[in-house]
Amino acid sequence: MYQLFGPAQVARDILSGCLALLPDFIHTPSTVSPVLPSSLSHLPHRSLIIGIASRYHQHDRRQRIRRTWRKLAANFADSVEVFFFFPERPCELDPYWRVRDSLCVPWHVFVPVSLSDTAPIRPSRVQPSQVRPGRPYDGVGFHLKFPIAVQQIGIAQKALRQWARAFPEDPGRNLTVQLLEPATRDVILSVNFSQEVLAKANADDGFFYAPLPHTDEELFPRHFEGVLRVVQPELSLNQSLACNLIWNKMFGDDGILHLTTLYAQGISIPFHPETCPLVSLVYRIPELVELKQVVNSHGTQNKCQDNKNKNTLGKIVEEIEDHEDIIFVPELTDTQENVPLAFLHFAKLALERYNFDFMLVNPDDSFIAIDRLLPKLQNEFSLSWRSRFHQGEPVIRYGSMFERNYMGTHYPLMPADAGSVLSRDLVTFLARNSDLLVPFRDLSSSLAVWLASISPYIIDDVDFTDDNQTCAKNLVVQGPFRDKASMNGAWKAYSQCGRLCPCS
Repeated sequence: MYQLFGPAQVARDILSGCLALLPDFIHTPSTVSPVLPSSLSHLPHRSLIIGIASRYHQHDRRQRIRRTWRKLAANFADSVEVFFFFPERPCELDPYWRVRDSLCVPWHVFVPVSLSDTAPIRPSRVQPSQVRPGRPYDGVGFHLKFPIAVQQIGIAQKALRQWARAFPEDPGRNLTVQLLEPATRDVILSVNFSQEVLAKANADDGFFYAPLPHTDEELFPRHFEGVLRVVQPELSLNQSLACNLIWNKMFGDDGILHLTTLYAQGISIPFHPETCPLVSLVYRIPELVELKQVVNSHGTQNKCQDNKNKNTLGKIVEEIEDHEDIIFVPELTDTQENVPLAFLHFAKLALERYNFDFMLVNPDDSFIAIDRLLPKLQNEFSLSWRSRFHQGEPVIRYGSMFERNYMGTHYPLMPADAGSVLSRDLVTFLARNSDLLVPFRDLSSSLAVWLASISPYIIDDVDFTDDNQTCAKNLVVQGPFRDKASMNGAWKAYSQCGRLCPCS
C-alpha cells in the first residue's frame, strides 16, 4: 500500500543530535515540550482536523465541497472537524494592476508625454562608476506587462571581447544570444555576434546590437515571459565581466518589460538590480495610444475590483451564518504566496481549540475520502507525514509557479498538492516557529522546505494523487477537481461504486 523511507528511531536520533545545534529560539519537536495529557484534558479530542486552503473569491469551490465529500464527516462527528481557511483581506488591486498575479503589489507605470510609438527603447546601459560593479550573468528573464515589438538583440561589449580573446585562432567563431520561452524552451529569436563586430560597431551604451534575422521586428503580447541568454557555456562569468548598469525607468519603477530572473550558466535566481546581465535588447511600443488609455483607467479598474470584493464579502457572510466552518486569517492579504502563512495561522488556532492526533491540509479542489483515510491513521508514528511524495522537483522562476524566496535549484522531498497528513507534533513544530518561517511559492513547496530539516517519518502513500484522470480503486486523496462537473462527478461515482471516476 505504501512505502516507508526511514525508521522512526533514526528520525528521533537526528532530532536529538543534529538539531540540538540549532539556536535556542528555534523550537524543534524535542524542544516543543511534549504536551501532557492532563494539560489537554479541557480541549475536545479529535482524531483528525481537516484544514482546506481556500481563497477569498472561491465561494463556489467551498460550496461544491460542502455538497459532496464534506458530507462524509457527518458520520464521524466525534472524530473529525473540517474548516476552510483563507486571509481576511482581499487584494484591492485589479489583476491588471498587480505586478504579478500571485502578489498584491501595485504595478507602477507611466508613459512619457513626448514618447512616440517608433522610439527605440533599451532596458539598461553601462555606466562607469566607483561603486563596486555588479556580478555578471549570462541570461535574464522578463515578463511583459504590455505588448512590445523587439527590433534588436544585444551583447555586452566586455563579453564579446573576452570571447574574442579566448579564441584568437578562430576569428569566425560566433557568440550566440537567444530569446526563448522558458516553459517550453522553444527558441523564438537567435542572433550571432562575430568578432568582426568589435572593429566595426560602436558600443555607446556598453552593448553591441544586431538586427533580427529574416524580419525587422518581432511582436510579443502582454503576459509573454521570455529568457534572453548567451548560448555558449564556454563564456567565463568571471569578475572581469562585472559592470555597473543604469536601468531605464522611463516607464516607472516596474515599467513595461518587468525583469524577473537572472541566469548564470543555467542556474536561476530572482532578479536584483545591482547585477550585470550581459544581454539586452531594443524594443518599441507599437500600441502606445492604448497604453496611455490603460494608464489613465487604472483608478476606475481598481474601483471595480473594490466593488467585486464587497459583493464577495456578502457571500462570505452568508457562508459563515449557514455553515460556521470558515477561519479568517487576520491582517493577511489574499494572495497565492500568502496561502502558506494562512496555514500556519490555522495550525496555531487548531492547537488552541482541539486536542487532535492528525491534521490533513489540502486545497479546495481536492476530494478527500474521509472514511478511507481514518483507518490508515490508527497505527501512525509520531513525527509522521503522509502523502504521495516526489523527489527532484525543479524550482521554477516563471509563470504562476514563480519562486521568489527559495534559492536552490530543486526543492526537498515534495508532497502531493492534493493533500498532506501531519502528525500533531509536526503541526506543533510549525506553529511554534511560524514567526520565523518564510513562505515559498505554494503550500506544498513550503511544507517541503520547512520540514526537511527535522527529517519527519515519511509515509509515501500511493492512494494520494495529483492525477485526476487515474481510476485506482482505493484512492483516498485526489485532485484537482476545479469545476462543478468534475467534483460532482467524483462524488456521484464515490457514492455509487467507491471510485472517484465513472462507474463502469
